[in-house]
Amino acid sequence: MHLLSIKIKVTCKYLIILLIAVLLSYTFRELRLLLLEFYPVHAYWLEKLLLLVFMVLFTIFVMIPFTKLIGMKIGK
Repeated sequence: MHLLSIKIKVTCKYLIILLIAVLLSYTFRELRLLLLEFYPVHAYWLEKLLLLVFMVLFTIFVMIPFTKLIGMKIGK
């Protein structure tokens, strides 16, 4: 029973991490389209800045927790 509750918790964490990744990528796509529409002259550099921010957020909210979950699963 205890092992089942651990598996459910880990699965929920995977799903939450996946949801955050999808929301971040969707937000990035929408912001990129808004940039191209309202700032076409500066869109290239603003898009690069937006990509940098996206990658930092993706690393913090998706890759680091995912790596910790994998390490936790391998360690047990």
